[in-house]
Amino acid sequence: FMVVGDLAKKALKLLEEYEYSNFLVGVELPVEAEEREDEFRAKFEVSQGESMRNEFGRLTGKRLAELNGKTVEFKKPEIVVLVDPFAQAVRLAVNPLFVSGRYRKLVRGIPQSKWFCSNCRGKGCEKCNWTGKMYAESVEELIEKPFLEAAGSLKASFHASGREDIDARMLGLGRPFVVEATAPKKRFLDLGKLEDSVNAHAKGKVEVSRLKFADKDAVRRLKRGESTQKEYRVTIEFDDKITVKDLRLLEEKLTNVMIKQQTPRRVLHRRADLMREKYIYDVSVKKLSPRKAEMKVRCQGGLYVKELVSGDEGRTTPNVSELLNNKAKPVKLDVLNVIMED
Repeated sequence: FMVVGDLAKKALKLLEEYEYSNFLVGVELPVEAEEREDEFRAKFEVSQGESMRNEFGRLTGKRLAELNGKTVEFKKPEIVVLVDPFAQAVRLAVNPLFVSGRYRKLVRGIPQSKWFCSNCRGKGCEKCNWTGKMYAESVEELIEKPFLEAAGSLKASFHASGREDIDARMLGLGRPFVVEATAPKKRFLDLGKLEDSVNAHAKGKVEVSRLKFADKDAVRRLKRGESTQKEYRVTIEFDDKITVKDLRLLEEKLTNVMIKQQTPRRVLHRRADLMREKYIYDVSVKKLSPRKAEMKVRCQGGLYVKELVSGDEGRTTPNVSELLNNKAKPVKLDVLNVIMED
């Protein structure tokens, strides 16, 4: 235990480049040392008292707290200081920084996440112009870049409550998301300034709002909330002319109804071929021209709205084309709202 002071000083030196308000000390011991301790306890029938691991952790943590003035946190430490008293080695396990918010995607043609090139799998080839990507940018990349710079992190994970199609906009209050910055050197971020940085970087394409510090539980809530209610607006083109009576029929037949959807053909390459049931709470339809209408849908998350319109060759029932006996095609799709508590 003579090395406790030296270990605490080594840890303090490593911690200098990180912002943190709390920490925890963990102890790494050689297997042989713990085996000898167990043998000693058994031989002398020692049933009480601290283990060597716990005692090293407690003493090192106490000494480090005296040196850095920080709080020891047992449940959710920002940084774990791992010490090996036998090798007199110290290393850090820096826990992620989580920031939640909402994003709006203002333009079409941008995927939510980075898509690796299907030809080279991210290595770079002629097909992707040596970028390794199918699309030049994504919502994830546009938001993450300022986050990484602000947090002094090299890597991040982007989590969102569902995703919109590449050719769909995300409007209204936006879609809930969480950025998880790995091993951040800075934690005390000015979120107002960060919001401005992201919006300037992604100007005209993506906007973020309602940024706040979060934790791992926020990511779990996002994933649980993927089936939460969502509101969509879709512009529909018909082969034949439509009447006001047609629109009222759609509202009647598609409100408060369960939709059965076989996985759409367009996503079969990345989704299991399953039958899903999704509920529609409300539908309203407005005529735009003799062969064009706008339909607003409030439904359970996970409903494929494009296929609700087209029918996807019978894989979605009921559907607009089938109900009117008039081939319908979705032209533009917008997500208007993701109904979920922040």
